[in-house]
Amino acid sequence: MYLKFLFLFLFTINLFSGIPYIVLDNSGSFGPVRWNNTSIQLMINPSSSNTLTNQDVLSELQYSLDQWQNSLGSAINFTFTVSSNSPSPIGAQPSTPFRVIPINNLPTTNNGLPDNQNFIYFSDSVNQNFGVMAVTYLTVNLTNRTIVDADIILNKKNFQFLKGGVGVSSNPNLNQALLRSVLTHELGHLLGFDHSPISEQDIGGALIKKSALFPKYHDEQSEIKEDEKSILAFTYPNATNPYKGILKGKMLSGLINGDFISGAHIVAWDQSQNIAVSTISSFTSTGVNFNGEFQINGLKPGTYKVFAQPFPIAYDGGTISYENDFSFLDDASAGDKIFFNNKAISFPLEFYNGLAESQFELGNGQNTAQNIIYNGTTPISEVINFVSNINTNNLNLTRSTITSQSTYLYGNGTTSTIVILTPKTIDNQMIQADISSRLKLKITSGSFNAAIDQKEATPVYQNDGSHTYKLSIFAPNLTGTTNSVTSDITLLLDGVLVNFVSKRIFYERPSPTLTDIKLVSNEIKFQNDGIDQFNKPVFAGLNAPATFKIKPKFSNGSDFGDILDLDPNLTFLSSSGTSNTVSFTPIVSLGNNLYQCTMTNSSPVDVIPKILLDNIEMIIDKNVKFESVSLGQSKFRINPNFVHSKDSLIPTTPSIKFLIEANFSDSSRIPIDIGVSQVAIGIVNPNSLNNDIIIRPIVFEKDAANEIIYTAIVESSSNTQDVTFKVNLLNRELNDKQTLQIRGSSGNKTRISINKSYLLANSKQSAFVEVNPRFLNDFPIDLDLSQLIFLVTDRGIISNSLGIHAAPGDAGLHPSYAGGAILTMTISPCHPSGNPCFGEGVATISGTIKGNGFESIDIIDNVRFVEPEANLLRIKLNESILSADGLSVTTVTVTPLFPDLSPIGKDFPTNSLTASINVGEFLRFTLVPGSNNQLELKPIGNSDVTFFSNNDGSFQLSIRSSNFSTNAIITYKINNVLSLLSNQITYSIVGSADSTRTLITIDNPVIYSDGTSTSKIIIFPRAVNGEPLNLPTTSSVIIQASQGKLIGVIQKNSDGSYSQFLQSRASSFNLTSNITVFIDQHQMNPNINHQVRFVNLDASKVISNLVYPDNNIIDGYDVSIMAKAIRTSQCINHLGDCSLDFNSDGNIDLLDMNILIKAYGKATP
Repeated sequence: MYLKFLFLFLFTINLFSGIPYIVLDNSGSFGPVRWNNTSIQLMINPSSSNTLTNQDVLSELQYSLDQWQNSLGSAINFTFTVSSNSPSPIGAQPSTPFRVIPINNLPTTNNGLPDNQNFIYFSDSVNQNFGVMAVTYLTVNLTNRTIVDADIILNKKNFQFLKGGVGVSSNPNLNQALLRSVLTHELGHLLGFDHSPISEQDIGGALIKKSALFPKYHDEQSEIKEDEKSILAFTYPNATNPYKGILKGKMLSGLINGDFISGAHIVAWDQSQNIAVSTISSFTSTGVNFNGEFQINGLKPGTYKVFAQPFPIAYDGGTISYENDFSFLDDASAGDKIFFNNKAISFPLEFYNGLAESQFELGNGQNTAQNIIYNGTTPISEVINFVSNINTNNLNLTRSTITSQSTYLYGNGTTSTIVILTPKTIDNQMIQADISSRLKLKITSGSFNAAIDQKEATPVYQNDGSHTYKLSIFAPNLTGTTNSVTSDITLLLDGVLVNFVSKRIFYERPSPTLTDIKLVSNEIKFQNDGIDQFNKPVFAGLNAPATFKIKPKFSNGSDFGDILDLDPNLTFLSSSGTSNTVSFTPIVSLGNNLYQCTMTNSSPVDVIPKILLDNIEMIIDKNVKFESVSLGQSKFRINPNFVHSKDSLIPTTPSIKFLIEANFSDSSRIPIDIGVSQVAIGIVNPNSLNNDIIIRPIVFEKDAANEIIYTAIVESSSNTQDVTFKVNLLNRELNDKQTLQIRGSSGNKTRISINKSYLLANSKQSAFVEVNPRFLNDFPIDLDLSQLIFLVTDRGIISNSLGIHAAPGDAGLHPSYAGGAILTMTISPCHPSGNPCFGEGVATISGTIKGNGFESIDIIDNVRFVEPEANLLRIKLNESILSADGLSVTTVTVTPLFPDLSPIGKDFPTNSLTASINVGEFLRFTLVPGSNNQLELKPIGNSDVTFFSNNDGSFQLSIRSSNFSTNAIITYKINNVLSLLSNQITYSIVGSADSTRTLITIDNPVIYSDGTSTSKIIIFPRAVNGEPLNLPTTSSVIIQASQGKLIGVIQKNSDGSYSQFLQSRASSFNLTSNITVFIDQHQMNPNINHQVRFVNLDASKVISNLVYPDNNIIDGYDVSIMAKAIRTSQCINHLGDCSLDFNSDGNIDLLDMNILIKAYGKATP
């Protein structure tokens, strides 16, 4: 179908800029119209003009054609032919495929199909309105919105057309017009373009010129402007087209939050090039929209500012409006037109201001407008969302807020904070514009200026997107005993107080009650726990200060924050009363709002501290308790309180460490070093027996808790005795005394132990012998007592680390010192030289130790020398089935064992172990000739064959299979004694499994349908003769199940079988899973049904007459139900209620009970 419609050039002609003319096509969609071919053929009848010559007419036409076809980026090419005829009247009756849109009472006449001849001619035969200079008719194919025919009719009846040129102008009052101006305009319509609303206007001193498609005639329409150039190149681009930029956005209403504005004129203006391209909001190339969207197509590279203005738009002869001068609503529905008109409201002209865009902008915002840069390659990412400005004369700011970085300030005349104002409208909307010229903040105390007393000031707008205002306020200087002053900050708008908007600020000095004051006498402990130590004593000494940690606080408990500028004359530490033994240090800052001062006292008396901060006395209700050393609470410790006596045979002198704690009366440790010279240790009753005791000098140390402790090493006496020691601190003797026991070793408590129970007789195997000397109280003696101990054995050879050996009957041997309280030696059946050696028997090690004389060691140990036994073997056969091919090999590893089943080890003689096999042959590793370490397997027979030693106590042989199917037995001997242990190997034919002989077993043919119960499927491959078959590695074994889930992969077992688990499917119904097995793509047992049944054990559904609860768990109730069914023969030979016949054998019996019990405790489906 075709639609014949027209553009009119007159004083009320319609326009839509930046977008082609829009029509509603046959599919019901809106879209732009255009020519399919950029080469357009025209026909013109110049002779139809009544004022110009043919040559003048053609010259004017060529001028206008060149405007469009020679424009940058345009692919349009016009050609024309001259005709002496004019077309027949244009129009159609409704019954034809055309319809006429009568505008300004244009007549409707008959016409056939489009003649595809694009005529331009002058006419006076059409009764056109007086103001119409020309009419352009377009015929559009509404299937694809393509222009197929166009005709331009020039009104010579009412207008005189002039030839244009330099200095030539028309006189509209005489109904004159330049032909080139009219033709340039109409050719834009012929190309499918609507009007442009860009009128001549002065924007900040830059003059924007009218567009050629402006709906009102002007002589300058002879030349197309940027608005025409952009849509021309965007619609009909050539290869070098620079007009590619697309700018999108919305026109939002500032009057109603979330609403939009229709019919706003949106202009992208490049001031440096003085070019403008525009569009209209709520209308795009797809028709009317209901969210204020717009889109400007065809920007060339440049820097643009974007502004919006409402209709009507003024020009030098009046105004244009979208209702009377635009056609984009012609095809819109009646409802869409009403909605569009309702949203087309007036607003002040404004520029887009990016983050500062809001309804509260003052002025048009040109000076702060956001620059939108299009570089010709990168798409424009900025989305232009306008918010129309509103009248701010009657602003209500009662929802505004005033906050501050600090609510409490130190009242010293210099401390400051930042006040933040957030203006909001009565509906709680932020004012996103700078209205600082109308705002004042007022303060009742303090100042907005550090130098002078300023009670009012204009807040500074923050151009950071926050739309807030800031000011600094400065605290007053509080003097005397005044500790707190309040101040209120209020808001003035246009000099008038804004109600309900205020902020209270507090100027204070340190709070006497809330300022945090901690006493620290032990700095290390305070660093660990931060706990005040006012309840702890302080050492009375000039080098032991009581330290005060002071953190000033405001009356609300908050910190002061910055370092205080404290007046040293009004800030100090002192004490109540007078004492010439107390001294003080000034209060100093440690940073981070923390201050410190100290007090020392040489006398052990209580002191009442007094702290003033800027003449404000802090309230301290605790005393400082100065103390000296407490004789009763100080500690003197010896741990342990016994030591070995001196002996010339002990390499190091036995000694013990004494520990002394200098404590206060509360048992807490004195945190400072009182001086080692003030600590002394002595013997209470010195005599000739203890006069050889040496007390080494006192040492200052820190213990595990990082507290001070004094230590001294005391060397033992050569006499066994008890010696009591005393301690003096600060020349005063402690109450605490300690008694040291000096003793010798105890043979009764010293013990001998051996780390092994068995050794191989007549071998050089050895075991460790350990001696632990102890006091009579069983406490280990941590000394080298090797020269005080003698050990002997009644069998075998004992040796120490010096290489000294002793046999039975030899003198005792000293063990070697290993450190701590351990001395060692070894025992072996044979001398290292090999002679003598001892056979089977028990070797016992005993000895003596020097204590109070030499004493026998009571706790002794033994080790048994044994010969290897033929039945004590650990045997590992790698594979029990071999292919009967005469080539397959497996390995057997044998480890001889002691009676306690520990390995005998590599000392076992290799030749003592032999093996025999009745079928097949043994292979053993032998050294490759000419190689030092390369081994190879060599056949060595099948009878009484010795093993290859792995040098770790195990021995190895390989077995090669026979070439026929049979079973072979391996037997073992030790020292020609036959072992009762043996192994069997099956030699099996290698080949394809026989489908009927292969065995398939299922360990649980009935399982619970809970989704977790499993059944194991096992496959035993068999040859055609029924013998076990060892499948080659290339064989494939596949198991398939019709229900449930096969878990993991098929496993090959050591006996040559294959297995895989089947997991049940959770279901409330009984299901049967059919099992199918394939070996090498052949189905095994094709005539046998292998099945696993998944049964629902929810027995409660069949016993509704019973009182047992259905708790969805297989439990004792269900077992009772099953027991009753069995007892009452509920189902026999498929007769009766067989709901509990889980294995479907026709009977409810113990088999079904076993199935139920396997699922005991599980949930029912």
